[in-house]
Amino acid sequence: MNRMTKWVGAAAFAVAVLGAPAAFAADDLGARAIVDKDWQTAEAQILAGLEQHPGDVFRLLNLAAVYGQTGREAEAAAIYRDILESDSERVAALATGSNQPVQSVAERGLLLLEAE
Repeated sequence: MNRMTKWVGAAAFAVAVLGAPAAFAADDLGARAIVDKDWQTAEAQILAGLEQHPGDVFRLLNLAAVYGQTGREAEAAAIYRDILESDSERVAALATGSNQPVQSVAERGLLLLEAE
């Protein structure tokens, strides 16, 4: 799978946190950076958010997308697998404007990684 195909997948799964409280501003910036393919900014913003909210599944989905785009497929896959084992009830608002169960997003991300 080429980088462009992977990018399309990552952008589709960037979790948008629009209209969220100020505490989630790092996620909004991280999601926007993913859409802009600014992987360094995205990672920094997402990691900053995870420091304040460890284990946040939406931040973790975005981090996995960044890792997948920056050659860290094993780390991305590990995050997706952890989500599949632990989170079954939440729904993610995607950058595409659609909503999908977190598990579906993690499954799709893992499939994209494994298709290489």
